[in-house]
Amino acid sequence: MSSLTSLFVAAFLTCAACAGSATPALPAPPVPGAEPALAAPGAADDARPGAAASDHVGARLAGRVVNAVNAPVPGALVAVAVDGGQRAPVVVETDGDGAFAVAVEPASHYLVTATTRAGHAEVRASASGGKPAAVDLRLDSVAAGDGALEFEVVDDRGAPRGGQLVFFSGSTAPGWTWAARSDAAGIARVAVPDEGIAWFEDAAHRSVPTAYGPAVGAGDRIVVVARAALNAPPPTQLAAWVADAAAEVDGAAAALPPAVAAAVADADADIVGLGASSPGVGEYFALRALITRFLVARRGVRVVAWEAPWGAMLALDRYVRTGRGDPAAALAAMGWWSWDVVEARAFIDWLRAFNRGRPPTKRVHLVGVGAVRTRLETDAVVAAIRDCAPGRGAWAQAELAPLRDPRPKAEALILDVRGWKRYGAALTELTTLLSTRAARRCLGSPRAALVESTLLALRSAARSRRADLEQGPLAGRAARARAFADEVLAHADRLGDGRAVLWAHNDRVGRANVDGVGAAGRELASRLGSRYRPVGFAFGRGRFRAYDRRPGQPGDAVVPIEFPLPPAPCLATSLAAAVGDKQPVAVAVDLRRAPAGPVRSHLARVRRMHSLGGSYRGPAEPPLVAPSAAFDALVFVPAATPTTPTATGVRGPKRPAP
Repeated sequence: MSSLTSLFVAAFLTCAACAGSATPALPAPPVPGAEPALAAPGAADDARPGAAASDHVGARLAGRVVNAVNAPVPGALVAVAVDGGQRAPVVVETDGDGAFAVAVEPASHYLVTATTRAGHAEVRASASGGKPAAVDLRLDSVAAGDGALEFEVVDDRGAPRGGQLVFFSGSTAPGWTWAARSDAAGIARVAVPDEGIAWFEDAAHRSVPTAYGPAVGAGDRIVVVARAALNAPPPTQLAAWVADAAAEVDGAAAALPPAVAAAVADADADIVGLGASSPGVGEYFALRALITRFLVARRGVRVVAWEAPWGAMLALDRYVRTGRGDPAAALAAMGWWSWDVVEARAFIDWLRAFNRGRPPTKRVHLVGVGAVRTRLETDAVVAAIRDCAPGRGAWAQAELAPLRDPRPKAEALILDVRGWKRYGAALTELTTLLSTRAARRCLGSPRAALVESTLLALRSAARSRRADLEQGPLAGRAARARAFADEVLAHADRLGDGRAVLWAHNDRVGRANVDGVGAAGRELASRLGSRYRPVGFAFGRGRFRAYDRRPGQPGDAVVPIEFPLPPAPCLATSLAAAVGDKQPVAVAVDLRRAPAGPVRSHLARVRRMHSLGGSYRGPAEPPLVAPSAAFDALVFVPAATPTTPTATGVRGPKRPAP
């Protein structure tokens, strides 16, 4: 990498009408759809920069962009957005002296970024009573030249789009937006944050928001394509390649076919993430169970992590390891219909049979990640303290009591700085108490590891809630993704020699999602690299279970819902066409082996990929995912069937339909 360059932004803000203006409490990203404005260098106060600010002009932002030796940087793009606002930023280009000036809407705080091919800089500028405010920003480490990322801007016909303004939002810095302009060949080379989303928009085109992140290295090219291009048919070579490369698999089979094992369960993977496009598809459970049985029996994996409440999973973990307890009661107590199904119970019974007779250190754990119901976790920690440090039991119960209260009271505690400090100090002291040699002997190795993980789950939940409440939903999602990854890795390290298999939604498992925020798989990939193996699951048509909240339905019943293969081009229609009339139960495709050319290019660009949650409100535009960026392999079920609820997993209507 070539030498590093530093940028400085000196910004001076005078505000004619922003005294006393309110700033929204929750920061939010710019809204793709609000047309960005490009102002001329040196624009005056009465400039009408466009849709993003034309109705609210009242402040003037001016400054300079200079490099490390204080020399001016001409041609840098400066993007100005209201901190916490919903509008796209106003963009201005620096003149020959590195100077800029732009009229903006009145506000208390602004997010100002400067971008060049050599680097980027950012500063939060404020206005107080209309008085000028000077802010100097020094960016100490900026990739230069060959360290810049390369984006290809493509119109709806797939042709390069030159001179296009492109925006970038960093997933680790919610609210901030950077800008660049493509050259005549449609290429924008720019140093922006290492991960986030890129998009463009003008009167003629609207692009697909394109996520980029750890899987993209310097010199790789990220394609930002017009949304209309999604309707283009897939290349003819795709069907031929899928028909040749796809390996058939049936969840009812006794063993995982070798070709499928090679695609989804490599020996060098420490964490294998098994996704799902819906929690209510029966084949997904059977296929994930088949793959997990292989990983447990042949690869030595000792931790299976479900996206489920950690405290509620303690009872299931105790059952599969020791045989004590009632698994049906544990599933019912969890309160999640998606896990209280016959298919999940069958896998739990297999785990119990596998563990029977094995030494305690060789038994498989079944743990929960990514969801915390703090009452159960708090009770587990207090019980451990009462057993092994009885003199501190009453203190522990008093310190953690607020987390057992209804959610508003817990949130009030976390938002209070003194309350947060006290709670954090209590968790630290509890961790110290339960980490001593005497406490570990008292608890025993398995329970000690579980208590440590419980404390981590409590800390993660509190930090995520605090970020959500104090910094906004994007920051909360990013914090939850980090916490999710922390929990998976902690369970793997403490209970499974660093290895685990994760069952979660595609949105959690994938390395990339449409807005670049909240993907736990991205966090896992950034820490593990190729030792993280994400596998996506998709289906073509059929039925799945969910709360039916379509118009005219009661809304409180989980029922099978018919889902036709959509006519619009999407990943499912492409795979269904490739599978043809053979109609296997499922096929697995190793996306890493896609041939160079049209097939690899098609899979690397964003496609519609259905993502269904616990509630269904009717047909909607599917989310956009770049398949090969998000997953190493895909498991495709041509015709889905719904999960089967247990006696306690039925969710029937509580009121008649209107």
